[in-house]
Order: sequence, then structure tokens, then C-alpha cells
Amino acid sequence: SVHIELEFKIISSVGRNSAVIKRKISSGNLEADLLSMRYIGHYLFIQQAGQVTNKWQTVKIDLSAKEY
Repeated sequence: SVHIELEFKIISSVGRNSAVIKRKISSGNLEADLLSMRYIGHYLFIQQAGQVTNKWQTVKIDLSAKEY
């Protein structure tokens, strides 16, 4: 089981927005942290129009192994 917390902020500028993402709480597994940041960054790129700008927001992620 892995717990990760990320913070993101959509920065609004003339004609375009960009997302800044940083780790708030690390899982202790760099690969899990970086993959989570990558997928959250991709999601924010697609959905940025619906996000609040210029305000830090927290994303909490819990991952666990799938049981077969």
C-alpha cells in the first residue's frame, strides 16, 4: 500500500495556463511518485479549463496491489 500527496497550482498567464506540481508527502518509492506526478500533470493539461487558477490544491492518492 502506498500513500502519496501532491500539490498543484494552475498558473494563469496571457493566452495560456500551465500547471506546477510538487510532492507534499512522498511514498518512499520514487518511481510511484514520479508516475503519479506524470499522470496528474497529463490530466491537468487536458482539464485545466475547469480548474481554479493561482491557488495550491492537494491531491491524495492511495495505491495498493491488485489481488487476484
